[in-house]
Amino acid sequence: MLSFNKDVCGIPPTISIAGSLNSEGITKRTVCIITPDVRDDERFDHLAWQDRFSKILLIRSWRLPNQWGTSKASIDMAESLGFIIGAYTLHMDLPALYITDSNNARTLQRNV
Repeated sequence: MLSFNKDVCGIPPTISIAGSLNSEGITKRTVCIITPDVRDDERFDHLAWQDRFSKILLIRSWRLPNQWGTSKASIDMAESLGFIIGAYTLHMDLPALYITDSNNARTLQRNV
């Protein structure tokens, strides 16, 4: 489980979720977790982190099986699994910003 100082500059980690389907019908899911590069010796109101690249905490990509239960694997299913991976990776008390382009996955995440 990833953890870090959540009080630094008030910006939560960002979880980017993408599902894709290639020409052969293979569904993949990729999750990236990033955070601003805020240094320990910086004051709270110091904004130098805005000029630095973010720190990559985790990148995970996974190929889904062609069949998942009784239905064929889909991009929405891949992105919904990305929400689950993000939730299990970060500490429960840590707020996070989720980014995905799937309205179905966002609706599922809100309802869960």
